[in-house]
Amino acid sequence: MFISDLLLRGGGDDLTGFIFYQNLLRNVLNFHQNSFMELQMTAKILMVDDEFDMPQMIAQHFREDVINKKYAFEFAENGREALDILKKDGGKSFDIVLTDINMPEMDGLTLLQHIDDLDSQIVPIVISAYGDMKNIRTAMNRGAYDFILKPIDLDDLSITLEKTFKHVLQIKEVDRLRVENAEMERERFRSLAQMVAGVAHEINTPLGIANTAASIIMGRLRPGEADPGAIGREAIEESIEAARLMQSNIQRASKLIQSFKKLSTRQATESKETVNLPELIDEILSLFSPNARKAKLKIEMQSEIPRGKEYWVGYPGFLTQVLMNLLSNIQNYAYPDGNGGKVDIVLAEAALPEGTGFTITVRDFGKGMSREDLQRIFEPFFTTGRSKGGTGLGMAIVYNLATDALRGEIQIDSTPGEGTSATLTIPASIPDTK
Repeated sequence: MFISDLLLRGGGDDLTGFIFYQNLLRNVLNFHQNSFMELQMTAKILMVDDEFDMPQMIAQHFREDVINKKYAFEFAENGREALDILKKDGGKSFDIVLTDINMPEMDGLTLLQHIDDLDSQIVPIVISAYGDMKNIRTAMNRGAYDFILKPIDLDDLSITLEKTFKHVLQIKEVDRLRVENAEMERERFRSLAQMVAGVAHEINTPLGIANTAASIIMGRLRPGEADPGAIGREAIEESIEAARLMQSNIQRASKLIQSFKKLSTRQATESKETVNLPELIDEILSLFSPNARKAKLKIEMQSEIPRGKEYWVGYPGFLTQVLMNLLSNIQNYAYPDGNGGKVDIVLAEAALPEGTGFTITVRDFGKGMSREDLQRIFEPFFTTGRSKGGTGLGMAIVYNLATDALRGEIQIDSTPGEGTSATLTIPASIPDTK
């Protein structure tokens, strides 16, 4: 039987052991405060007291709060019964435990020790007529958040529950951010690992060609097998062509290695640099080229920035992550038929309230997104490509980096069947962090 049922009936005497299940509501995307999610939930409270009339008194006082799903109460008569309830799922079904001290089978202070052993985020409050300093100190040392004396002032209890639940939400938010940040770090390294694999594969081609060309030259000029005076014009021309082929492919491999070296250094240090923005974008596209070829993407970059104004003072490593994630999204989702398509990247000047800046627009002409998906695109863990291995963190990382690290803005526009456009706006010089 549920407390809500009893409240609607007007109460009752046999309230011990009733369960009232919570509704968990999760709202997301509080972007103006640079926070992805705003957590709202019913406070789930386990009350442990052997006084027979305590459940009825609590049910009557918090009647409206229970009906409105602000609080959900369950009751236990002693510490042993409470611990059995908590152990069912390691205490994860409850936010707050209100416990008396003096109870049969297991007292409240012993229960506090067991709660501390659980891997949970439960916040305990002690309610007791035994308000001597020793009990209060023992309760606090065993993890009690607050101590309320009997007889209970129900208005004071209401204030205490409000304060305690805010504390619970803060704990949950910190834990959520810790988990989310850890997932984002894993996603960043996963993206970097994929890029390493792509670059390694790309380097194999020019090195293989260079090795073949070197073999041709060695075959023509191997000592003891050819008379230097008898080497014909055709052999010389073949050797020269092979040498040119070898040189161009070594240069190609060297460019890839240098681009990747720059990226890896920037990823590691995340230091501010002054860079030529079009050249940086070109380096990023060179690194993405293996993926682009595989996905049959035709990427074209156009810079509308006036000559002499191309220099940007910022964090190339962060910008690389943003663009790589945007391009990876296009690779994975824009052209699902496997035939690939066009991708336009346009660089332009931007007039910002605090001075000049740049816009970088990345546009595809693929399937686009629905309005519903577009509204959730920056939400952590939201993805339409779970079956393809998507984590739902790529665009969350993009948003965080664009608005925080790069001190800019990012706008996504999309029309189903016509494609998607991402416009990143950043200041020409990112201010130092205070």
